[in-house]
Amino acid sequence: MDEPAENAADWDALKVSYMWENKRLAHIWEPPHGWDTSSFNHQDTDANGNVTQFFLYSRARQKWSHSLKLEAYGVDGEWVIIEKDKGS
Repeated sequence: MDEPAENAADWDALKVSYMWENKRLAHIWEPPHGWDTSSFNHQDTDANGNVTQFFLYSRARQKWSHSLKLEAYGVDGEWVIIEKDKGS
């Protein structure tokens, strides 16, 4: 999918209420692991308003937290959002 917001400030605000329904997170790990997908689990917001999102990786059977910085979005970055084809 395209970037979820036009700038980092908008994305930080949007993360609080972002709808992960029918979407998954694809995240790249250090070699040799490569890309893996996960489903949204929950999020926490600290006292400063910073949102940390937690995702469940079924292959590893573990939850991992990600801050999902917008500047790291994209296939040349660290993470992307994927969505099920609506035509399927």
